[in-house]
Amino acid sequence: MTESALAMPFQSCPLNSLTTCTTEAISGIIRKTGQDSFLETTQKCVAYKIMAQTADTLDTLKKMSTGDLVTAAGQYDHQNCTVHFANIEYVGLKKFLGKWTSKDGIFIVTDFTSMTFYPSNELMKELGTSKAPLNGKSKANPGYVLVRPILYQYTVTSYVGREWVMFLSDHYSTTFTTLLFDSNTITMKLYDSEAGTVKKTIILNQNGSE
Repeated sequence: MTESALAMPFQSCPLNSLTTCTTEAISGIIRKTGQDSFLETTQKCVAYKIMAQTADTLDTLKKMSTGDLVTAAGQYDHQNCTVHFANIEYVGLKKFLGKWTSKDGIFIVTDFTSMTFYPSNELMKELGTSKAPLNGKSKANPGYVLVRPILYQYTVTSYVGREWVMFLSDHYSTTFTTLLFDSNTITMKLYDSEAGTVKKTIILNQNGSE
């Protein structure tokens, strides 16, 4: 089976449906070969061919790339070296890792769950310098003030079209955010949790320019 069609339900399940089975948490790295997706794990098989059980799962797999992390609810078929995904809970996007710059500051995405944010001088003026302890201007990057970085935890899940949803959390709150990747840029939209409207749009650049 390729990603162009849904898999038949795993036959070892009661009523031939994963929705009526006891699924387990499955996590591993994605490897793409043609239109097929494989899961690299420490299980019996070196790699398991992923069989999507729902249209949403299939759509998410199509958006993913080699090197991405996936955590899903599903079931292994060790005999045939396949893994059946009932749904994908969250993902880690390899292309999101690294340093991203914007007018608001520098984001350093260190892994699939955490990032560090260094506010820009412009953003500090907008917020008021009392929002973070200032330690002077950066000699290497004059547009950025030296402050204690803001540490964020995040999780990414699939969304409609090409976008991804990111839940961005610090010590005080969690913000609903969407990510749209385009070449070397990301359009990141932060939403107001009460109104459901976009409160800020940030353009991230990976090439170091703003």
